[in-house]
Amino acid sequence: MLSKQFIRYAVVGALGTGIHLVTLTLWVEWLKSDPISGTVAGFVGALLASYTLNHCWTFRSSRAHHESLWRYIAVSLSGLVLNITMMYVLVYIFNFWYLGAQLAVIFVVPTTNYLLNRHWTFSTKADAG
Repeated sequence: MLSKQFIRYAVVGALGTGIHLVTLTLWVEWLKSDPISGTVAGFVGALLASYTLNHCWTFRSSRAHHESLWRYIAVSLSGLVLNITMMYVLVYIFNFWYLGAQLAVIFVVPTTNYLLNRHWTFSTKADAG
């Protein structure tokens, strides 16, 4: 059974995805800007919103922001590297269909990021005891 905390993490992830896509769309359609800069803006917006919601709601962390934000960014970037690595291996080495490969990645990366955020990014010594 999935924990309430993991479900909250998934909800925040879905909201982050929405923020990313809305920001990208506004960036390109309203501001008439480049899609690459739009996706970067969307990524940053989603990262900051997701961090805030995960800190306050998902994990209810008492860890100071100056300690947890850089950890959250590191976990997010490590998730991106894991995503790219898995996609490369599945698509170019094992010849999986790219969307099927991404679906496989979706089961691994969010779970890994959740565990890292739970036990490293937002945990404190008080949480362990």
